[in-house]
Amino acid sequence: MIGQLPRWAWRAGVFCAVGVAMALAVSPARAEDAVWKPGVTGIWHQSNNWVGGVVPMNDGTLYDVFVDNGGAGDALAVVDPDVRIETLTISPGDTVRVPQMRTLTLEGGLLSNAGTLRLHGGTFGANLQLDSTTIVSGGGEIDLSTSLDNRIHGPGLLANRDNLIHGAGQIAIALENTATVRASGPSVLSLTEQDKTNDGWFESYGEGTLRTEVGVYGTGGWRAIGGKIQVDSTGFVFTEGPISLQGGELEINGGFMGGSDVTMSTMTRLDMNANAVLVASSSFLYRQKDPALWSWDASAELMLAGGWETTEVGWEGWVPLEVGGADLGDVPAGHSNNFALPTLTLDDDSHVVLSDLYTNRTGLALEALYVHRLVLGSGSVLNLNGLNLYYDILEGDGTILDELVSYPPAIPGDADRNGVVDDRDLNIVLSHWGETTTAGWRSGDFDDSAYIDDRDLNILLAHWGDTELAAVPEPTALALLAGAAVALRRRR
Repeated sequence: MIGQLPRWAWRAGVFCAVGVAMALAVSPARAEDAVWKPGVTGIWHQSNNWVGGVVPMNDGTLYDVFVDNGGAGDALAVVDPDVRIETLTISPGDTVRVPQMRTLTLEGGLLSNAGTLRLHGGTFGANLQLDSTTIVSGGGEIDLSTSLDNRIHGPGLLANRDNLIHGAGQIAIALENTATVRASGPSVLSLTEQDKTNDGWFESYGEGTLRTEVGVYGTGGWRAIGGKIQVDSTGFVFTEGPISLQGGELEINGGFMGGSDVTMSTMTRLDMNANAVLVASSSFLYRQKDPALWSWDASAELMLAGGWETTEVGWEGWVPLEVGGADLGDVPAGHSNNFALPTLTLDDDSHVVLSDLYTNRTGLALEALYVHRLVLGSGSVLNLNGLNLYYDILEGDGTILDELVSYPPAIPGDADRNGVVDDRDLNIVLSHWGETTTAGWRSGDFDDSAYIDDRDLNILLAHWGDTELAAVPEPTALALLAGAAVALRRRR
């Protein structure tokens, strides 16, 4: 459930809290059981496929259906014709397949799926209809295959507790996700019709595109692993979790997307089209080396919101903003094909520091930030950190200062860089366990392998309680310690 949204989200156009009731529907009478025979492959309406010949076939009785109730062998039940049942339980290794032009409807609020529920639509698609709040559990998968016309829909709500939902088509129903929803294959998975809540992961993979035209809120993360995330003009994404782009693409077509840490790997493509807004509240870091992968319409905007006032000039309390442009000086060429921003906005009271963690322009010792329109909200602070900033237009009454900021001494295992290896660092590692990442130590990747695993955990445990500088510094942190303060420049 979503609590109070931050001020910047309200200002951007969110005028109501998002939440969905989780009361289970109560049937007027107990449904009868229908059990698919163990290990059998066949069509739903054939009585010889069911124990006792009881076929759950729209005869006025709703059934609790079990496929195959834990029997030996892998079963496959093919829905034909359309079927309406109370609940569905699928055992490990077993499959229920809904072919094209067929609909499986659940009325009773429970899909216990430890196997596979597959919408195997073709030209005309297959359908899963949920008539009430339906809790999905069991650790299985809902496979939407590759048809754009496959749909999960209905007047109910899909509460995905632990299933992997993947493939293509449409999720056209209210959704609460605490597991993973993944666009995979050479097709598009669209979030449509009703707003969604994501407290797990929404991701694109391979050649898949995850597209939203509705509001998506929550505490979960978004990531593109070679795939594409697309936010269209009616889409509004706000998450308290990270947005991680690992060789994939983020395309915002006039929509809005906001998260905590926004990180992009070397080959990530960023397309910010007309009136697109991207917000980061903890960090905005990118490793791209080719400016051709960095496309911003003149009306697009990057907003940074976060950080807090601190009495010491240290990394904690600041939102780092990577600078990647070649420092060509105060010349118009610096704003072209050079990781420039059309509009950079610091939200009210935000504290942002320029950083040069990564070498974005190979062979160049100095990198800089070029901005056409710089907007400094009330009470905001932009710290140049010894780096050059060139802008055309300055608006707002925030503060620009230039004081060198560096990480605290690098202690292996100190993910939050607060000078001690403790349970907060352990929680960071565990929350990113098994993930690929471009965020380095901030996500617990202490061995710089771009993957969080037992090697990182062992480093943390080996330095548990340490408060002094260890022998091996974080490789990327050294960039923050170099360079003298350079005067702020403004294009005239």
